[in-house]
Amino acid sequence: MRYSNIVKSQKTTGLDTKSGQKMAKFSKDSVHYWAQKLIFKNNGTFHIRVQHAGKREWFNCNTANKQAAANKARDIYRTVVGNGWEKAKEQFKPKPVKQTENPTVGEFFKTVDAIRNTSHRSHYDSCAKFRRIIAEIKGIAREGGGAKPAEKWRKKVESVKLSEITPFDVEKWKIARLAKAQTQIEKEKAESTADSAIRCAKSLFKKRNLKLLKDFQLPDPLPFEQVETKQHLNKYVSTFDKNDLFAKAKAELKDDLLKIFMLSFGAGLRRGEIDHLKWSMINPEDGIVMLGATEHWKPKTKESQHPFPVSWEVIEALGKPSDGFVIAPLKKKEHEQSPDSFYPQQHRCSAEFKKLNTWLREKGVQVDCPTHTMRKEFGSMVNDEHGIEVAAKQLRHKTIGLTFAVYQDYNSKQRLTLSKTANNA
Repeated sequence: MRYSNIVKSQKTTGLDTKSGQKMAKFSKDSVHYWAQKLIFKNNGTFHIRVQHAGKREWFNCNTANKQAAANKARDIYRTVVGNGWEKAKEQFKPKPVKQTENPTVGEFFKTVDAIRNTSHRSHYDSCAKFRRIIAEIKGIAREGGGAKPAEKWRKKVESVKLSEITPFDVEKWKIARLAKAQTQIEKEKAESTADSAIRCAKSLFKKRNLKLLKDFQLPDPLPFEQVETKQHLNKYVSTFDKNDLFAKAKAELKDDLLKIFMLSFGAGLRRGEIDHLKWSMINPEDGIVMLGATEHWKPKTKESQHPFPVSWEVIEALGKPSDGFVIAPLKKKEHEQSPDSFYPQQHRCSAEFKKLNTWLREKGVQVDCPTHTMRKEFGSMVNDEHGIEVAAKQLRHKTIGLTFAVYQDYNSKQRLTLSKTANNA
């Protein structure tokens, strides 16, 4: 379905929640009624506020899919009306789960999963980082590759008592990691990796979770209590000739590889966005892209879903619009997981990304993730030509602070002219 037809369909069915737009009236027992009331919050899911019998309450629909959220909101309302507020909260609101004394890491993971207000992917990443830290502290190594050894390793790590991991252990782990670095560059990279892992794992112990875990026996001190980290966002500096790379890409890349290159280098899309980009999200007549949640994927942030213009050269490289995904994977998968699936999946087009990364490295882009570097290069080009504020909007950063942290904010007008300054003195 074309982009314009989808927008029109949303309007006529009452699914467009754009502020100021007159919406159709529906019964509270209608899914369309609740679709108009949904609020998309920073944790990446839709929320709904239900009012009945003089009482109001917020509920997390725990999905970024608007249709699924509207269905759940309707079900919540029906439960409130039919069975009362307590039954509705018992069914649709998480409650702390009581656990045995001195719980294991695995028990802690499951309990946090029951009360979390983040996505499954975020929770999975936090658990994975904490699991890796524990494994290295305790010296628990994997025995071979494959799924069975990995599962055996995971169970062994999660059987460790939470109280056995102290802030002292975490600090020692970080120092040991830094000691392995041979050069200053390696040391900075090791410190950045360690601090990132600590921050990610520490999010499991955030204030909201601790408040809900009041009946769960947590160790004192907590594993990351007073463990300090710092941000390691280095200014992006291009290390290749962008004009030469662009010319070679147009001459050598074909079909989906060229599309991926153009969407990252010429439009600044993330890999996940490219992987799940559908033709229905593109308006080729106006050169506009508007990302949106699908059955199998949701954008990284709310800001990622704002419509943004792309170069006409990008639109031309994408070719003739059709149905389905813009990029067709070489190896089609029989099943795709939901965006709420606990274990993250590989990209649909992982083979294509791997091929493009190999090509980019051959052309001199010697970094860990060449495809993502194309997005950074795009941000750098926009910043140089239009300024930091436009770059932040085009990159769809949540705050301009992140853009400032990665890109230089300067232009030719800020350059000092010595002779003019001296004459005015």
